Amino acid sequence: DISFQQYRSRADAGAVGLAQLGIKPGDRIALLSENRHEWLAADHAILSAGAINVPLHAPLSAKQVEYQVGHSDSRGVILSNAPQAAKLHEVLDALPNVEFVVTFDPVSTDAWSLPVMTWVLMSRKVCGTAKPRPMTAQLRDVAGAFLSATSLR
Repeated sequence: DISFQQYRSRADAGAVGLAQLGIKPGDRIALLSENRHEWLAADHAILSAGAINVPLHAPLSAKQVEYQVGHSDSRGVILSNAPQAAKLHEVLDALPNVEFVVTFDPVSTDAWSLPVMTWVLMSRKVCGTAKPRPMTAQLRDVAGAFLSATSLR
């Protein structure tokens, strides 16, 4: 069990971590995980960073993961564990837009060609070094990105 304060702290630290990885409002992040409280914190973090969550159904095959991550132009993938990491690793060469992977559980990173870190490590890197911006500022950024993307010129 975790308290709401712990959940919110994890989500806020994740949002700052994503921003430090270069995620901007409107970017897409794939989320490949079974149901667990970390999924909720990651979803909240993605949205708080102004990014778009691309939720993937955990039982998908590697080829289905490739299709959905590739067609969504996801810049990063957050995943749960070694079996999900194996699926992604199998098709990673076909996903040139993926810049990083964040995992809830530790996974072997020996053969990865891009940065792979745990959610805890990403969160620890930012704890105490950066404060999440107030939600109103984040909402202004998201609203501005949405309006500029949908406005007729």
